[in-house]
Amino acid sequence: MSIRPNVGAVRMLLGEPNSNLRHTLRQAFFREGFRGIDDCASAEHVREFLANKLFDIVVLDADMDGFETLHTIHHVRENKLGKDPFSNIILISDPPRADRATQLINSGADLILIRPVSVQSILERINHLIDNRHPFVVTHAYIGPERRTGMRTDSMVIPRIDVPNNLKSRAYGVVDDNQYLSTVGVVWGIIERQRVERLIYQVGWLSKHLLCENEKDARPTNLKYVAQIEAVLKSLKDWMNDPAHENICNASHALMGKAHDFLSLEAEDSANRVLEIRSDARALEGMWAKLTPDS
Repeated sequence: MSIRPNVGAVRMLLGEPNSNLRHTLRQAFFREGFRGIDDCASAEHVREFLANKLFDIVVLDADMDGFETLHTIHHVRENKLGKDPFSNIILISDPPRADRATQLINSGADLILIRPVSVQSILERINHLIDNRHPFVVTHAYIGPERRTGMRTDSMVIPRIDVPNNLKSRAYGVVDDNQYLSTVGVVWGIIERQRVERLIYQVGWLSKHLLCENEKDARPTNLKYVAQIEAVLKSLKDWMNDPAHENICNASHALMGKAHDFLSLEAEDSANRVLEIRSDARALEGMWAKLTPDS
């Protein structure tokens, strides 16, 4: 006989600015067996809760305080807020415009529900996350559940990472936070290495779009891509925390200097710098490949 999940030990954070709706949702969740429910009305208070407490499921109004809810989720997924970058997160949104829909998808939330939404549909999604959570993927700009329905032919293979799911653990009676956080630390190490790799390969991909200075529209094209290369390298610097990466860190810092110089040079002085940036980007990829032959 299969074991049914018990949500009594599950810790929920509910963020909803409408006090009547927040009270209604809290009561409904309580009736369904949830006992550890904290609720709040602003993204600021959401951040305070997440910074100081572990939550197994987070249900948030996506439109709370403008873009602040999405920024908060991004910080959670980047491990810049709280202790658990793998908290299960459900967003509830008004019907979004196309650009807003992209922002919701790229936030890193596990599920996005579009109003009108019933309490029953939220509960069904929570039950789905207990046993059927998607693995995570890492790109140069995204950490979160995989949303790809197919692989583009021009895409490199991005590993799928099974992340800890404390919602599942606690629903099935495992309530050891120390053990859970230990597992989080191990998996986060994998996430960090994947992020470094994605950033390095993004630099290489951008460098391939650089044009020889005598080609048509070379200058504006190169300025655009070198600016992006510089931005990616700045992000890479923030993720290079492993002492074993010292040589790569030094090489990326030198390349960032060349990118910065290129953006400051007059057009007639920049031809050799384009070749150097291309070469250094390839060398950076080669250094990473030697350091991580199995990646």
